[in-house]
Amino acid sequence: MKYAVQFLAVLFTTLIAAQAVAADKKGSADHPLVARYEGARIIDYKMSQFDEFTGALGPASTKDRKWRIEDEIELEGKVTRIFYKAPKGRSSLEVYRNYERHFADAGFEVLFTCKKNKCGPKFHEIGKRVWSSDIFITDMASPRYMAVKLARPAGDVLAFVFIAEHTFMNSWKGTYVSLEVVDLVAMEAKMVTLKADELDKGLRAEGHIAVPGIFFDSNKDALKANSKVALDELGKLLAARKDLTIHVVGHTDAVGAFDHNLDLSRRRAASVVAALVKTYGIAPARLTANGVGPLAPVASNQTDKGRAENRRVELVER
Repeated sequence: MKYAVQFLAVLFTTLIAAQAVAADKKGSADHPLVARYEGARIIDYKMSQFDEFTGALGPASTKDRKWRIEDEIELEGKVTRIFYKAPKGRSSLEVYRNYERHFADAGFEVLFTCKKNKCGPKFHEIGKRVWSSDIFITDMASPRYMAVKLARPAGDVLAFVFIAEHTFMNSWKGTYVSLEVVDLVAMEAKMVTLKADELDKGLRAEGHIAVPGIFFDSNKDALKANSKVALDELGKLLAARKDLTIHVVGHTDAVGAFDHNLDLSRRRAASVVAALVKTYGIAPARLTANGVGPLAPVASNQTDKGRAENRRVELVER
């Protein structure tokens, strides 16, 4: 759901090479810590400097007629997604064994593996658990999956590899590798905290204003410690304008279930209100916590940048 001098220390196996081939998708590249199978080419690629990532650590199963992954891990960091096509004549087992050896040689710990029906039906489809899984909608054979972790001082790295054979159309026949790597790095602090007078000016002019610098972990409602600077300014504003009463409104992106996001936005707003009351002595009657989930976006939810802008807390005059 967040992947380096040490890169040179990674050991490569004989059949996995880091050198790119001419047919790679433009702008793509191998992950510095995870090489490719020799002769494979990149047919799809995406990299986000900081994003959330949900990795599968268990098989797919059904409960109450709903498919789910039995165990998952929620991550944030640099997310790299690479979709390879292996050279002709290479089975999913052969490619898998090479990745298995590569990860072992490089010091990765195995978190979970599965193969064929042991992964469970629909494993690669649930929540788009496998990136570029659309190619496997029909005629997928010999699927294999592994989740691994490399512990290191610079930040842990987790990799999730799904390998399967496509057997339907001649033009698509072959073995494919979906590799997703998460570098657990801290998000760059890019938000500019608004001072109390700037918040006041925005409220007077527009009747509402987003408060940058209020942070939560992914899918959590507890305020992170680095939210203090923004909360300090908000506390100053409310202390200076004792006549001001506001709605504190939580907003989310559109990733995930609507009801979950709506509830999450309300809980996050409530956390801000609770902090203002407890830490800054603001009268509870002056504050109302509300949440609208993904219903009031300020940017497209189709991009990482847009989703980040949509995850926010706003003040609205009552």
